[in-house]
Amino acid sequence: MHWPDYYTDVGEAKRFVEETGVDYLAISVGIVHGVIPGLKPEPLAIERTLEIRDAVGIPLVLHGASGIPENEVLAACAAGVHKFNADTDLRHAFRAGIEAVWAKGDYQLEGAMAEGRTRIPIESGQEGIHSISAAAIDQVNISAGEKRAVRIEIELNNSAGIFQVDDLLATKIRDTPIADDIEVVAEVSGESEKRLLTGFRLPG
Repeated sequence: MHWPDYYTDVGEAKRFVEETGVDYLAISVGIVHGVIPGLKPEPLAIERTLEIRDAVGIPLVLHGASGIPENEVLAACAAGVHKFNADTDLRHAFRAGIEAVWAKGDYQLEGAMAEGRTRIPIESGQEGIHSISAAAIDQVNISAGEKRAVRIEIELNNSAGIFQVDDLLATKIRDTPIADDIEVVAEVSGESEKRLLTGFRLPG
């Protein structure tokens, strides 16, 4: 592959900007969309970038910036590139993060619920329906459902937790494409409910 054959022509770039009045111009100076296995990256043509910048006088854009070394990114910035599109790098990082979390198992949901409860602990004096109902949730289990694809079972120590289920969780499921695929069951464990508060007083 002879990369210079695919570089943006300076004269064409100048004429295009003059005739269209665009605010930004995406150029080709050694970049490619995506990360292609077996294709050796070409160093950015910084000199060509400078020539285009001087000819068009508007901010430049690089599409397909994934995999460009940091030193070349900095050089391109100095040469007039104001915007980089790097979707592939973001997708790879996003997928790696998801796979790392999913590899830890379903307990991640329980951990997230627990973390959420610690943000509004009753012990800190933040007494209210959100903190009380969150503290009422002991455990969340997710499994394959019998009548629907997914079954979410929520164990409560106090019926105040129904607020979390009906007012918060349910509102995120209702009227969505997944509503018909999920069943949610919340039950208060034990014969008596845990006392979360002994009283409540409105601020004076």
